Amino acid sequence: MKHAFCIALLAAAGWAGSATRAGATTITVCPAAGADTGCEVLFTRNANGSFTTAPLSGEGPYDASEDTLYGIVNNGPDPLFSINLTGVVGLFGFDGDGVCSGAGFSAPHPACSGGDPTGYGGFVSSTQSPVLSGAANNVTFSNISVNASTGTVNFTGGIPVGGSAWFSLEETVGAAGPPVIGGPTAVPEPATFGLLGLGLVGLRKLRRRESRSRNS
Repeated sequence: MKHAFCIALLAAAGWAGSATRAGATTITVCPAAGADTGCEVLFTRNANGSFTTAPLSGEGPYDASEDTLYGIVNNGPDPLFSINLTGVVGLFGFDGDGVCSGAGFSAPHPACSGGDPTGYGGFVSSTQSPVLSGAANNVTFSNISVNASTGTVNFTGGIPVGGSAWFSLEETVGAAGPPVIGGPTAVPEPATFGLLGLGLVGLRKLRRRESRSRNS
């Protein structure tokens, strides 16, 4: 649908392969793809477990239209297995031109092997350089909302401390800014519900005792 338009736009703009766009900073956690030499968005997990988002690299969409490359570095205290992202409507609305799909954007196309079925997931690396293969360390997606604005990015095997991962998502990073790591409050585990129930029972017994003491 948008594929021919994207390729024509690349040619009109005079981009040859992944020559760095004027003023862009190359973030090499991601591979070169289409019009980009690296990631547009980079998340970093810090030593205390919090996340920061680096200033945008200026690469823009790798398909010269509206698909974006993301990287994440884990400097946290332990392996990272997933993140929840919340952004614009359609962020997870995959339509066939993911970075590993080999279609919908100009060369270079990363030579992905063992990626997720959508073609948008990349791979986990033990370093901060991208790898292009491995079903045991690919990036997948789940829990996508009805309007595709939220979803979970899963890192198979976990991103080790000091390692990284890369992937692609729909939509440009425009005025709304990059998606936010976080999302809805986690549902408590069954054990948590059990403890809550015991606490309520104990509270009722305490109130009964207080009531009897006042009436006696």
